[in-house]
Amino acid sequence: MQDPTSDLAPKPVKLGDIITRSVLEARWSVVLTALGVPWLYEAKCWNLSSGRYLPDFWLPRERVWVEIKPAGIPIDDRRYRDLAAAGETLVLIAGSPWPGDYSATLYTQGRVERNMRLALGRVDHRELWLTRVQDCFSYPLSRSVNRDYLPLFDCYMLNQAFRAARNALFEVVEERA
Repeated sequence: MQDPTSDLAPKPVKLGDIITRSVLEARWSVVLTALGVPWLYEAKCWNLSSGRYLPDFWLPRERVWVEIKPAGIPIDDRRYRDLAAAGETLVLIAGSPWPGDYSATLYTQGRVERNMRLALGRVDHRELWLTRVQDCFSYPLSRSVNRDYLPLFDCYMLNQAFRAARNALFEVVEERA
C-alpha cells in the first residue's frame, strides 16, 4: 500500500488556499514559488483535437504551461503536441523536484526537446531556462533574457528551491464519498 503523503499517491493536498491533485504537483509549486516564478494552478481547460486538457500550471510571466507527472510512467503526449501546435509552449516535468530525479520535455510548435533540466540565468536569476548539458542546448522560458551567458543548471538558488520542496509538508485533503 502506498503512503498517502508520498509524491506518487494521487491524493489531493492543501497548499494555502489551493488544493492540488497530488503531493508531486504541490512540491513543484514550492519550487516555482521559491524561485520567484508567478504561477496559476489549472488556469485554463483546452479543447484540443485529442480531447479536453487541463494543464497543471500556467506561468504568466514566461507564458508557458507546465504539466507534472511522476517519473517512469508511460506518457501519451498527444495533448501536449496538440497544445504546442496551437501555438502554446508546454513543459512536461516528470519526477520529483531534486537534481537527478526529474526530466523536462519542451513542447513548442513543431519541436519536442527531451532530457532537459531547469536552469537559471547566470546574471539574472529570475530568468528561467531549460537546458540539456550533454549537447549544450538551452532554451529560455523567460521572455527577456541575456543570451550572452549560458544559464546555470546547478546553482545555490535552484538547489535551495529543490530543498524547500523536498522539506515541505502538506495537508492531505480527505475525499468526499
